[in-house]
Amino acid sequence: MMKHLGTRLLGGVLLLALGVNTAHANRSWTYTYHPDTAGTNGPIPGQMATADGPRTDVQDVTSYDYDGQGNLIQVTNALGQVSEITAHDADGRPLTLVDPNGVLTTLAYDGLGRLITRTTAGATTGFTYDAIGNLTGITLPDQTTLTYLYDDTGRVSAIADSLGNRIEYVLDAAGNRVEERILDANESLRYTRAQVYDELSRLLEVVGLNGSQQRQYDLNGNLVQAIDGEANTTAHAFDALNRLTQTTDALQGQTLYSYDSLNQLTSVSDPNGHTTQYVYNGYGDRVQQISPDTGTTSYTYDSAGNLTGETDANGQQTHYAYDALNRLTEIEDPYDPSQTITLTYDDPNASYGIGQLTNITGPNTNISYDYTARGLKASVTHVLGGIAQTIGYGYNDADVLSSITYPSGRVVLFQRDAVGNIESISTVQGGVTTTLANSITHAPFGPVSGLTYGNGLTLTNTYDIQYRLTDTQVGQLLDRNYSFNGNDDITGVNREVSGQLVFDYDPLRRLEYAQTPSTILSWTYDSNGNRLSETAGQSVDTYYVDSWSNRLLEISGSTQSIYTYDANGNVLSKGGLSFSYDRYNSLTSVSGTVSATYTYNANRQRTSKTVNGQTTYYLYNQSGQLLAELDHSGQTKVEYVWLGTQPLAVIHSGPASAVVYYIHTDHLNTPQVVSDNQGTVVWRADYDAFGQASVAPGSILTFNLRFPGQYFDSETGLHYNYYRDYDPSTGRYIQSDPIGLEGGLNTYAYVGGNPLSYVDPEGLRGLPNSAGRVGGGASPIFGGGAAGALPSPNGSSYDDYDFYNCSSSPYTDRSSPRTGRTYSPRVNRNGNLVFSEGGSGAHDDRVPTSEAPYPNNPDNSDFDRINGGKGAKLNPEDGSVWERDKSQHGSRQGDGSQWKRWPNKRSWEKGEKPNSIWPDGRIRK
Repeated sequence: MMKHLGTRLLGGVLLLALGVNTAHANRSWTYTYHPDTAGTNGPIPGQMATADGPRTDVQDVTSYDYDGQGNLIQVTNALGQVSEITAHDADGRPLTLVDPNGVLTTLAYDGLGRLITRTTAGATTGFTYDAIGNLTGITLPDQTTLTYLYDDTGRVSAIADSLGNRIEYVLDAAGNRVEERILDANESLRYTRAQVYDELSRLLEVVGLNGSQQRQYDLNGNLVQAIDGEANTTAHAFDALNRLTQTTDALQGQTLYSYDSLNQLTSVSDPNGHTTQYVYNGYGDRVQQISPDTGTTSYTYDSAGNLTGETDANGQQTHYAYDALNRLTEIEDPYDPSQTITLTYDDPNASYGIGQLTNITGPNTNISYDYTARGLKASVTHVLGGIAQTIGYGYNDADVLSSITYPSGRVVLFQRDAVGNIESISTVQGGVTTTLANSITHAPFGPVSGLTYGNGLTLTNTYDIQYRLTDTQVGQLLDRNYSFNGNDDITGVNREVSGQLVFDYDPLRRLEYAQTPSTILSWTYDSNGNRLSETAGQSVDTYYVDSWSNRLLEISGSTQSIYTYDANGNVLSKGGLSFSYDRYNSLTSVSGTVSATYTYNANRQRTSKTVNGQTTYYLYNQSGQLLAELDHSGQTKVEYVWLGTQPLAVIHSGPASAVVYYIHTDHLNTPQVVSDNQGTVVWRADYDAFGQASVAPGSILTFNLRFPGQYFDSETGLHYNYYRDYDPSTGRYIQSDPIGLEGGLNTYAYVGGNPLSYVDPEGLRGLPNSAGRVGGGASPIFGGGAAGALPSPNGSSYDDYDFYNCSSSPYTDRSSPRTGRTYSPRVNRNGNLVFSEGGSGAHDDRVPTSEAPYPNNPDNSDFDRINGGKGAKLNPEDGSVWERDKSQHGSRQGDGSQWKRWPNKRSWEKGEKPNSIWPDGRIRK
């Protein structure tokens, strides 16, 4: 069989055929090109006419139309949906574009051909430049601005926001950022972090306040040793092909990796010797996974590489179907049609629905979506218990969330400051407006620093010079002071009640010691992070783990529990409880000492819980956060309001009017105290390190939020955690991680045994604590912290997806079959449609990171990679091409890095010279 790879050369496609030994069906793509039409006003010869994808079960053909000057004017996808470029300027740049929903985008350029405005559905983004073409400013549709400053060599030296806050970069001769600083509008230093690079621009050290992280490399540039802030060393070994083969941790535990001849990972052996194996077909699709925790799972694919079948270790089969744009349309149980999930797109009755998911139906699922003209969700309707419940979303001109309308009719409003940060939150119901929080302030380019709750209590957050939260205080109700070790792990907490807490960690950053005023706790672990013992004072619980997997088999001591599992690695029983699961390994029922049932929708959100005959329904917002609880008749009982990842308020429906309570959280955003409208405590909890709450006597409110993303189930003691269920008493999940080893070598352990510095809001993987707060050295400008990237000149990051090689509608979000990430279409300055990660979701923060636009450095910017260009990149602002300069560490044209610049070069072949390609991709004769 032959495997074909398409390589775009702008106006054409070069097909490379590689021999692949496989017994699977041939995958081929067919392209046609316009012939010579001399004397007509048709396309230029050689321009692509159609692209026929590899599917044989559907017609997956995309067609392209051009005007007499060779400008692309129309793309028709495999479903007949048309995207148009209806006008070009004299140089072939697009001026107006119309998507399949009829939404108009207009582009305007200055005399040098630089994009100066982009208007979509009435919202305009503006761009300004200096005399030499550097991008100097972006004005978003809500009039928030970002200003770029440059040094004498044309490198970005600072970025300023509308309030005068500024990020400054100190660069070495090679353009590496050796120091980054944040200053407020008064020129006061608020944040600083230094990094050290060697002469090859390899990162050697990150300087922290309590310790530094160091790195060492071999002669091939592979990272062979990492030393953390507590002087613990991790070593890496590589084979002759520079593939990672072994990692030795600070306790001498070894993880081994092996590969096949195509460099595909075939096995991972953890420090306990448990091996996970992977098998691939000739196209690189994973066809089998053999896991010590979840058994053998097999996969099948269609000719386009879409997953079409899955059989898990329980023998449960799942089939998947796709439309001509390779969008998932059906999830089927071949033996039980009642379990089929159907996904519908392009519903003409949905607002701006073409190219969007508009309906999902199936067991416990009836969801419909409407969208705004710019592709954001305008409303989501769930049918729960036969009753439609609609959530509405409003946005400002910059597509940032401005309101949420709850099914009860309650409206929550978000007011923003000049840089787009939320400065107040209020709610309106029955014509009555209630302020939930005002005077919300943020550290420059950082997290919330203070606010006043609707009951008059004031939150004050204090951060050190690296934006670690050192103190949080809410009046007399909450006062926490934090101290850290060299890894930014918390070593001490001074509290307003219950005294001081002291923590210590092993060399792998797993919590091993906790001292409270009343007791001392300690934990031991095996080489792969399984808890082996828990000691509380004089009481010791011993944990017995399966020798062949990470499954916990028994706990003996003050706690006595025996665990059994199904073939998928789900806990079937523990103590006096028995558990059942659906095909997706979600907990569906509990029996034994208690009885409960649970249902989930197709998004894997738990939509109902029934305990002792009483059913509660649940609704979630776009971020998956709990929004409302409803009773069996569909009446709202409880509503939640969020400030980013922080739960702000909980509202209980009353017989006469709703009652607002205010939530006060710790550094993880775990609720600690809830107060009423008079500032009186109505709920307080004390937690152990792994999240088990002891609710204070006298608490009059039932309140179930716990660790971020978790909801306490009193009937089992477990925490529902989106994709899994967490047991805080053991620090483990009762299901194996659905993303396998991508979530860590131990598929049951919670956040690698470090619950003070990491969170897991989806039950998938441990994440450094919330942006700009403590844990893991989070930094808003080194990539760990406060928010997303700055907008690039086309409003989003450029990516390698292109107009010609997309099988989906060119104005439609699409997902990568490999990563599952969503990419959205954008037109760059030269009129090329490119797909970029981020989708259409609204973000509250627009803060630079190390990956944010850095207009004149291809290493750090959103330059468009040129296919076939041997690693070269296109600057979308001036059309210049940048190529690695292997002769020097400095560079030409003042770019400050190891690059050289060629003007107006787009792509080339062997033997071609600079400027031998026209801007539209035609080779100059």
